[in-house]
Amino acid sequence: MNFRLIRLAGLIALPIAIFVLYVLALTGCVSNSPGLPSIFLVALEVNNSTELRVGYFGMCLVDNSTETCSSAPYSISSEELSTVLFPDLTPESQDSTLTTSTITKALQIQRHIFFSLKVFPGALFFLSTVVYALQAYAKSGNSMGRLRRLADGHWAEEILAVSVVLALVSAASVMQTANALEFSSRDLGAGSLGIRAGVTLQVLGWLAFACSTILCALVMYQPPSNDRFRVSGKDKVEDGFSFSERPGPPPFEAAVAEPY
Repeated sequence: MNFRLIRLAGLIALPIAIFVLYVLALTGCVSNSPGLPSIFLVALEVNNSTELRVGYFGMCLVDNSTETCSSAPYSISSEELSTVLFPDLTPESQDSTLTTSTITKALQIQRHIFFSLKVFPGALFFLSTVVYALQAYAKSGNSMGRLRRLADGHWAEEILAVSVVLALVSAASVMQTANALEFSSRDLGAGSLGIRAGVTLQVLGWLAFACSTILCALVMYQPPSNDRFRVSGKDKVEDGFSFSERPGPPPFEAAVAEPY
């Protein structure tokens, strides 16, 4: 297949795939939509049959039969989130203190340990697509002077490259931190809560990095034109090869001795 068609298909399909991957990773545990409760950073074991899953901006309480999810903005308190995730508990019950303490620890993990770094590569990726679209419009010749000056730069490629670097940092940091928490609670016996790392979110992060890397390579690679060599000036093209008619050395002239 022609490489130009493959490159065009990649430039169309990869941005859509990357956008979906970032949306899924950032909206995990925000609602009860199918699949979202399975996307989480870590899960805290409340008891043998119940665990509290922590996402970037939400939490899910999962037991044997039900899944209850809620968004967890920075303004919400552990008591307010407890009434949403544990609606059947009363403040006087013995389990109320346990669940509130668990949610408090989950909020600390979400806000202080897992920094929302994945927001930045996602935002930069979206910005690079907007700049790339503006550059394509500017090159069409129907734009204003400011957009034409934008087309002369490489802003889209540079922003996309920074997004790729941040995607790598985000994927690696999430994997290392989640696995470290799981190891400390399971093998070292640190803390009273069991912690399990979320594999699905880690896979989404690495897929976003891989797709962003491929897209960056396709954007920066400029396919050669049909002519293997450009013809400029007095250059000649014969059988695909260019030969320039360059002037030869000046003819040898015998030196004439100057009279003394």
